[in-house]
Amino acid sequence: MPNKSAAIKALRQTKKATAKHEKIKAGLDLLMRKIIKALAAKAKDELKKLAVEWQKACDKAVKGNVLKKNTANRMKSRLMAKINAIK
Repeated sequence: MPNKSAAIKALRQTKKATAKHEKIKAGLDLLMRKIIKALAAKAKDELKKLAVEWQKACDKAVKGNVLKKNTANRMKSRLMAKINAIK
């Protein structure tokens, strides 16, 4: 346990931020699971909607410092490559 009041406050802030970031990442994971199911079913229309929603969520995560910019861009690129490979 921290001894100084500033360290106690920093611990409190870290716990709050960690909980918020985990919730955002869980939402991204949920969307990704839906996309994987749609990829397996080759539902092109549903994939487009889910991809847009997932990209928007990724961009918001970057804006909120949950994900790094390059990480989000790499994940989006890989996802779109899989979607575009479906004919």
